[in-house]
Amino acid sequence: MKDAAEYRIGDLILQTRRQLLRDGSRITLGSKALALLSVLAEARGALVTKDELMAAVWPGVTVEENAIQVHVAALRKALGDAAAQLVTIRGLGYRLDAKLLGSAPAAEAASMSAHHGSASSQPILAVLPFDNLSSDPELTFFCDGVSEEILARITRHARVTAIGRTSSFQFRGSNKPQAAAQLGASHILDGSIQRSGGRVRVSAHLLDCQTQVSLWSQRFDRDLEDIFAVQDEISEAIAEALKLNLAGPGSAEVDPAIYDLYLRARERVTSPAQMERNVASLAQVVRLAADFAPGWAALAYRRAELMMHSPYERRAALSAEVEREITTCEALDPGHPDVLAARWELMPPFGSLSAQEAMLNSNAITNPDFVDFLTVRAYFLECAGRSTDAVEQAVRAAQLDPLNPFAVGLHSQALWFAGRYDEARAAMEVVREKWPDSHHCVAVLVQACVHQQDWAAVDRLIDPARLAIYPLREHAGVIAFARVMRDPQPRGRRAMFDAIARRALATGHIDPQVATIAAELGFADETFALLDRCRFGPSGSPRDVMGTHAYRTLLLFPQAYPALRNDPRFVKVCARLGLVDYWLESQLWPDCAEQVPYDFKAECERLDGHPHDIFLA
Repeated sequence: MKDAAEYRIGDLILQTRRQLLRDGSRITLGSKALALLSVLAEARGALVTKDELMAAVWPGVTVEENAIQVHVAALRKALGDAAAQLVTIRGLGYRLDAKLLGSAPAAEAASMSAHHGSASSQPILAVLPFDNLSSDPELTFFCDGVSEEILARITRHARVTAIGRTSSFQFRGSNKPQAAAQLGASHILDGSIQRSGGRVRVSAHLLDCQTQVSLWSQRFDRDLEDIFAVQDEISEAIAEALKLNLAGPGSAEVDPAIYDLYLRARERVTSPAQMERNVASLAQVVRLAADFAPGWAALAYRRAELMMHSPYERRAALSAEVEREITTCEALDPGHPDVLAARWELMPPFGSLSAQEAMLNSNAITNPDFVDFLTVRAYFLECAGRSTDAVEQAVRAAQLDPLNPFAVGLHSQALWFAGRYDEARAAMEVVREKWPDSHHCVAVLVQACVHQQDWAAVDRLIDPARLAIYPLREHAGVIAFARVMRDPQPRGRRAMFDAIARRALATGHIDPQVATIAAELGFADETFALLDRCRFGPSGSPRDVMGTHAYRTLLLFPQAYPALRNDPRFVKVCARLGLVDYWLESQLWPDCAEQVPYDFKAECERLDGHPHDIFLA
């Protein structure tokens, strides 16, 4: 039996497999119902399928499927007001929103000093980039690629908790001895690769960070074509040493020259021109190796990213290609993480929250501690108005990838959205100091300083000399927002609102995030009137917004921007964006439901079935 852990479910405390408490008093609950609740709590918000529940609660016993339904009904009755946190995913299973008590505080991740591996019996693995011992320095990309493939395989198929690649791959050469302390890992996999002609020598070893004992070490001298078998053997050895089961297929094999092209082209880049080049290279990979599933997965993901940064008239064709690539990959390797990421990119930015959550709760997610999954889930929760829940996901991502500016920046943003302003600013300052070109995080930091009226900090952040080196790129609009909010005279705010209105009325379309800014300028009534005259989404004009954040709903929910939400007409806006349907169906309410000065849930009920704006890419 597992050791008991404590989880908070609404106003209840669950001591797994022991008891359920309300205000310290034990709630009467059958042993099977308690076991079922414990299994759901330990999944930490992930979907638990019916088959998984059967295997966990009734091991080796054949029972009717309605046994689960009977015990779920008993649980809902026992949970009372917290019953909404037990969610049925139709045809699949159940998920429970439960908070593990005693977990590391968010502030630790903000300072990036959370040694989360030391206090846990569960291993936390860091895979460092294997050293390049070849005479050709260009082969570093190959060494990194082999290390990353091992990390991906063991994270996915052994379900080990692992430090994110962005953080662990910053430790090279003489910096490697500092990796364990700075990353909070319990175990480190390190090694080296020497490649010459058609031969490759791989040395690898696994270190227990606490005892400094090498748990496993081996050298492989093979033909280059055997590198995939070597990756599998290393992964299997690590899983065995950590007492884990490594499930799933072995690494796909491909000609070494094609593998080199794949490793070079799959890298994530930021400019559309670079994206185009990498997509073209990955398309060549799958033409030459039609059965190479990682190539199809990388191609689908990178083309989906390219689509998000392309004009809308190109997107239908790009989307159709991504769908074909996803279908091909799923036939070869179902549940590949890059395919899930590509599917996320294909989903409309609004009106699809139920589908997005179903995907994030899918049993195709083999490891809920995968950093990319945690960041996507945190972002999704922000778009759904569930900022407090977003913080929990974001802090875990920041703990597991503490040197990743995106993960730590997302954590600081989640804190700010949730109204934890001092913690948020401290975390944002960490990002700004370590990664001054993290333009999205700096843009949020500007807004945070404006909100706290720290004008000296605003001046430093938007100083032209700084912006010449570290431009805010697509977020440059926050500079104008900061200036008009600083000016006590209303004319600047009026001019900015009028500019927003002219732009929207010229096309008849508007970005939901612009509505928040317009209302915060002091023109809530005029903002609602403007929204009544416009549709949400792109119009097909050159002024359409592009990128991952375009037409998302997350900026509707920062606690620092209440003007739009405090008006009951806000709920109609949410209904048009599909948010009301999501909240009513899931019963997972946004934080603002308990903060606005009107009956938010009653307004949602009143607008149930209100027509949606359709996102037309």
